[in-house]
Amino acid sequence: MSILERLVNTKGGEIVMTKKIVRTFGCVVLAWTMVLTQGFLAGIPLVSNDGVAVALMPDELVEAAAAAAKAAEEAAEAARKAEEAAKNAAVIAEKKAAKAEKKAEKS
Repeated sequence: MSILERLVNTKGGEIVMTKKIVRTFGCVVLAWTMVLTQGFLAGIPLVSNDGVAVALMPDELVEAAAAAAKAAEEAAEAARKAEEAAKNAAVIAEKKAAKAEKKAEKS
């Protein structure tokens, strides 16, 4: 059976295979369109620059900013305490050096 005989229905003389191809292609396009429409209605973008598909709500943005501010305050407090501890350590080291120097003078 040749390709032409496969494409043409021998009884009616119409092209059967081409109709099937067009029908299948139409169904695929329809399904693809429905899937994309569902994605757009759900608010899912096709392309995202940061890899995150869900955007933060305004309340969540405020909470995130407050959390960042709190973390910055805690970091500043920790830096202040570390600086204070370093000063105290320097004072203690000076006292021990002076004590060792006095002890060395006595010997």
